Amino acid sequence: MTAAPEMILKCNKTGKILWSQQEASKHAEETNFQDFSEIAGDLKIWLDKETQRKIFYTLEEVDKFKVRIREPNFEVIETTVLGYRDIL
Repeated sequence: MTAAPEMILKCNKTGKILWSQQEASKHAEETNFQDFSEIAGDLKIWLDKETQRKIFYTLEEVDKFKVRIREPNFEVIETTVLGYRDIL
């Protein structure tokens, strides 16, 4: 298990989790998105079961995604933000 980062940020445009201010700055430079929120390590999230890369922050987001991709059997796994970091 990896030590908890000092600050965890989420890009409010892309949903990407950023593990430091430096990562957030780089993401902002690459995307021109500068709208970030601090999130807790114990925040519950859901990941695409197959790739474990697509992040969902609510079950409502999962349901909308299933409709959009027309895959009612699309599966997710539940974890936390820090659990996701361990998966990476």
